[in-house]
Amino acid sequence: MAEALSIAERKAREAVEARSQMELRIAQNKKTEKEKQMREIANKARQERTEMKKVHGDERQSEEVKERDNIRRDLLDEHRKVRSSFYFSFHGEYYYRTQPNCRRGTSPGVGLISSSV
Repeated sequence: MAEALSIAERKAREAVEARSQMELRIAQNKKTEKEKQMREIANKARQERTEMKKVHGDERQSEEVKERDNIRRDLLDEHRKVRSSFYFSFHGEYYYRTQPNCRRGTSPGVGLISSSV
């Protein structure tokens, strides 16, 4: 009788373990399916975005590039104007004008930056 009870208990434990293993497999399969669906959704979204970029991206990108180039050009022109109006070289020495309309020479509006920079 004790032996039959231990056999029955062992079989019950095996059945519980088998059921537990089956539930784990089912849960893992569901998780794998869900991940697969999420990957498919993500791929579909990426494809839609790339298609949208192809259609609208070229126009937007070219406008942005033109705008950046215009800004760069304006800043460079402004820098050149400022540099040409305040700095000059005379016999290998670089001077700056403290007043915008002063001329070369030793007037009070001219200072020496350094020689042979």
